[in-house]
Amino acid sequence: PPVPSITYDELVAAGFLAYTSAWEFVAERFHCDEAFLRRINSHLPESPIVGTVFQVPNVIPFEIEKALEPPLQPAADPEKPVSAAIVGLSLLEISQQGTLIAVMPVATARPGLRGSGVWTVADAIPQPRMATKQEPREARSANPGPLESDQFLAPGPNNPAGIVWINLARSKNSEPLTYFGLHGTSIPSQMKSLHGIGGMRLANWDIARAVRLIPAGTPLQWRAK
Repeated sequence: PPVPSITYDELVAAGFLAYTSAWEFVAERFHCDEAFLRRINSHLPESPIVGTVFQVPNVIPFEIEKALEPPLQPAADPEKPVSAAIVGLSLLEISQQGTLIAVMPVATARPGLRGSGVWTVADAIPQPRMATKQEPREARSANPGPLESDQFLAPGPNNPAGIVWINLARSKNSEPLTYFGLHGTSIPSQMKSLHGIGGMRLANWDIARAVRLIPAGTPLQWRAK
């Protein structure tokens, strides 16, 4: 499919990073790759009109318009303790009272931004923005020096951090890391082909489900397969 052309200045000026096409919206709503959706609907036009009927996977639809209704995280219940684990840097497993209740694929963070041992799940941030800095073209070198002032990418399903950010804290530190967490993504089709630069990525439809299963204070274990 054609890639919309957008400049950096247009990106940071946007008030909300919404879906760029009906194809992208329907693909995420039904948990699939946009290329797959186009393949099974090859008879449809490039720009579907109102009333267009899509063939879609038989899944529970991801209703983004309801995904962030409060309360976002559940309250901890001592009688039904929840635990979570990142397994093999590829899966998020969530258990309640020792019983596995959810498994979700994750995309790994770049080397150097991965954990070990047991960490702690902290609070969750709905509709996160993403801080970014733009370097002057002539300053992009091995040692560019100080960058220009912070700018922010607006929230929305096409924010690189997705629709939810779940803070994580190291086991010996109660303060959440500002640069590493569990979060959504604007590119679910590249979950397995690109390392994250700031955490462990889940598809937006999975992070919206995970945040409602993991109370703040939940232990997060890092395990090999």
